Amino acid sequence: MDQRVHDQLKILQSGIRTDVTLVADFFDVDTPLGEYVKELHAYEAPAEHRERQQLLKRVIQEQLACVFTEDELERAHLDWDEDLKVNIVDHHGFLNHALLVSTNIIANAHQLPSGAPQGIVVLSDSGVPLNNFFHKRGLKFRGQQLNFIPHKDRHVVAFAAKKPEQFPLVEAAQRAGMAEDAQTFLAGIASQLQHLAEHSHVQSYKDLVQRVNYTWWKELFAEELRDRIPDLFYVANEDVAAGMLKEYLQDDTHLFSRFLFDPATRDVIVRTFDGVTGCWDLGGTRG
Repeated sequence: MDQRVHDQLKILQSGIRTDVTLVADFFDVDTPLGEYVKELHAYEAPAEHRERQQLLKRVIQEQLACVFTEDELERAHLDWDEDLKVNIVDHHGFLNHALLVSTNIIANAHQLPSGAPQGIVVLSDSGVPLNNFFHKRGLKFRGQQLNFIPHKDRHVVAFAAKKPEQFPLVEAAQRAGMAEDAQTFLAGIASQLQHLAEHSHVQSYKDLVQRVNYTWWKELFAEELRDRIPDLFYVANEDVAAGMLKEYLQDDTHLFSRFLFDPATRDVIVRTFDGVTGCWDLGGTRG
């Protein structure tokens, strides 16, 4: 490994160990990746967790049915009778950043490729702005940022964004002075995006991301391998949460109802997560 890359990884590890202590031990695991992932997928949930997963599975299936056809879902061989294992990624966006691609590869290394691939379900965070770090209002190609999302929409979160009407990637490439072969390639990508945006199941930017990632995922692999690569299905966390809360909040005794409406339970939650990275800070020094 290049020494510069090695040094950068050490810095990254150090930051994660400090800020997210929950996952610090993962850096000390020596098990080969393929074996480690296979062990994760062999996980058997305790009975009470399995019972709780039933609603989660149902909501995920409902969300998938909004964007994908029955044939697509049937071909994916998603086994809903198994204990649920899902990958979680940071941002609900196109598969255009190395980190967003790699997390899907790492989490499924045991079946890339496979004789009987089983579809991958990914829960993603759509509460991020369109100008987020990974996407910056568009796509990156050959080191150049190519924007197709209007500047005025940069702070709109993915969950609430409308699907783009146009994908002027060629124009962006021309402004960047990119070569003719790059422009030709991007013309094909723009045409593909336009076609996917016109799919009958695509009503929003969020839906478009799901269709695009489903399509682009297999194109990352050699053509002769694609029939042996599992399908990839993104589902926005916010859609899943809304579907589950709709059910939970019908029960006044449910833990989530008490989180929101019972002062004593709410106080425990506020104190427990105070100062935790990604939550809140009652002292007001950060976040």
